[in-house]
Amino acid sequence: MAILSSILSAFARKPPGPPIVATDTIVPIHSEDDNSRHRGYVMNLFVRFDDVLNVEKLQQSLFPLLKRPGWNKLSGRLRLNSKGTIECHTPTVFDAKRPQADWYHEAYAVNLAEHSLASRLPRASSAQGIPQLVENTADFYALMHKPGDPQVLQDWLQSDRPGLGVHVVTFTDATLITLRFSHLLADKVTLKSLFKAWSLVLQGREAELPPVYGVETSLLEKLGADQKAPYGLTDKLLIAYMKALRDAALLDLEDDKSEDGKPPFVSEGDVLLAWWARLLIPNVSTSAKQTVGIINVLELRSFLVAARLFPKGSAYIANAHSLVPAFLPAGELLTSSLGHGVGVMRRALATLTTQEQVEALMALQRATPKDMFVLGDAGMTMVVGTNWTKAKMYDIDFSQALEREGPHSAGQRAGRPSLVYSHSIQPLGWQNFLIKIIAITGKDADGNYWLYGNYTKKTWAQIDQAIKKEASELDN
Repeated sequence: MAILSSILSAFARKPPGPPIVATDTIVPIHSEDDNSRHRGYVMNLFVRFDDVLNVEKLQQSLFPLLKRPGWNKLSGRLRLNSKGTIECHTPTVFDAKRPQADWYHEAYAVNLAEHSLASRLPRASSAQGIPQLVENTADFYALMHKPGDPQVLQDWLQSDRPGLGVHVVTFTDATLITLRFSHLLADKVTLKSLFKAWSLVLQGREAELPPVYGVETSLLEKLGADQKAPYGLTDKLLIAYMKALRDAALLDLEDDKSEDGKPPFVSEGDVLLAWWARLLIPNVSTSAKQTVGIINVLELRSFLVAARLFPKGSAYIANAHSLVPAFLPAGELLTSSLGHGVGVMRRALATLTTQEQVEALMALQRATPKDMFVLGDAGMTMVVGTNWTKAKMYDIDFSQALEREGPHSAGQRAGRPSLVYSHSIQPLGWQNFLIKIIAITGKDADGNYWLYGNYTKKTWAQIDQAIKKEASELDN
């Protein structure tokens, strides 16, 4: 019990942070960014290039970008103010003591294949002809950070570290780059914008940099301010039951066709999420009647554009996403066809992602007590899918920093990633008992999808068996 109490009161007993620098520019962390989920997540985006990149060129193009208005938010120092909310303090002058990013470079004078850990980084193979399970991203964490790097939000709050960390590891035939940041600062589409802007500066095309929004003011606070209709799942909102769920979880911790007759549009991401839910649910559901929420993470920038709050093609340096749930009983998901599960998801997306419904959703979220916005029923389990495919991480173009080209697969181009990994550090809390997350980190140059999840070894073993069984049935 004492250990549990110390975990839950981590923020209650904290030493004073570093002194405030009077010349820093202070911008708020917006309400949709500053919540318990984002406070708990430290994101590590790991990218492998099968080429030797000029590290000096990479740094000399990133650091000027992070001096620019808007982009410099990522260089800000996170501070907890007297009201208990978090602010971003950005230096007006950067120097060696207070740099734009927490940059680190480690060089090995060997090929990647000769390094004991890096040689184990996965590569797609069509030899088996079925989906493959590869090593957990946590196994490669030593390639993403050095001792002393931030691992929890408190590490930033109690230091003068910039919000963005860049960890570069080079070999004689490859380059590994990891971006580290608190989820308070950004989401995956922010990273897409950052990589795009970074490559533009690298190519000397600063004039093409997009305008930046989401720093001093939140555009999401205006989305749905003039609500025209109620949200379609308002009756599924859980507030009173949340305390019971939290208490129960902490106790555990202690001990088809559309109306016009046409087939609906189905994306590869829809199929992947429904397929994964069918693999995962037998290992986490308690009964055939239990409600399963298959939940898509919805990117909101396009809805800001439609509401004329945000110019198309601009960069929004903050979190801008919400959730679109689809509900069905576990037994129905598992005994029906894969297409049935996909159809349930597509109908939910078609109904709940109109401009009117998204604005109603944002209004409902603002009217709901913080950290209590959950849709569904009291006994449900959730599978949340975040699809990074549209962020096009495999299209990152660092060819301008190319020093020596390495061997590539048939579809791969020099200066582009061959692997994109996401490794998240999160505290053990009640949410982890309710939610299972799968991240589709993208589609590589050879057409392979990469999925990431953080589950127990037992769950992974059961998923592996299910995949092999499914492949065997398809062969027969």
